[in-house]
Amino acid sequence: MSVDFIIDSHDKIASVGGDWDRFAIENDAPELAGDRIIGRPLLDFISGKVTQHFMSTVIDRVRNNQQQIQLEYRCDSATERRFMTMRVAPVEQGNIQFQNDVLYVEPRNVPVVVRRAPQRERGTPVRCSMCNKLNVKPKWVEPEQFTFENQTRFAELLVIYGICECCLSQISPVDAE
Repeated sequence: MSVDFIIDSHDKIASVGGDWDRFAIENDAPELAGDRIIGRPLLDFISGKVTQHFMSTVIDRVRNNQQQIQLEYRCDSATERRFMTMRVAPVEQGNIQFQNDVLYVEPRNVPVVVRRAPQRERGTPVRCSMCNKLNVKPKWVEPEQFTFENQTRFAELLVIYGICECCLSQISPVDAE
C-alpha cells in the first residue's frame, strides 16, 4: 500500500494519490479523503507543536537542499502496528512529494486506542509521532507496556504528541542513487 501526496510551495496539500482515499476510509477517517483536504495546510493535520516543528524542518531541509529525505515511522491502528517508510522529495516549483509505503504489519496482542488529549494535563503521556512509543520517564515504551505497567485494562490512551530523541535523529538526506 502506498499513500502519497504533494504539498505546494506554501505547504498546502496540492494533490493526493496512491491508496490515500482507501487508507482514510479503512481507518475510519472519511473526512480525510482527498477532495476534502486539497488546498488545506499540511500542518492542520499534524498534532503537537514539536511534531509540527519536526515536519517543518523536514520540509525546509528538502526544499533548501533539493535532496530527498527518507524516514522510518509507524502508523498504527488499534489492532495493528504498521511499520512504514516516508520519502520526502523535491519536485517542480518548490513543491514537495511525500510517498508513504507500508513495510510490514504486526498484529497487537491487546487492542490499544490512542486519542489526542483535548489539553495537556499533568501526567498525560507524550506519544512519539514517529515510532508511537510513549514517554514514561526515563524511557520510551510501547503503548501495550504502558497500559500493562499502569494496570489499565481498557486500553484507550489520551496523549499529547512529540518526537523522541531517537526519531529526531532520523532527519538526514538519503544518498543519491
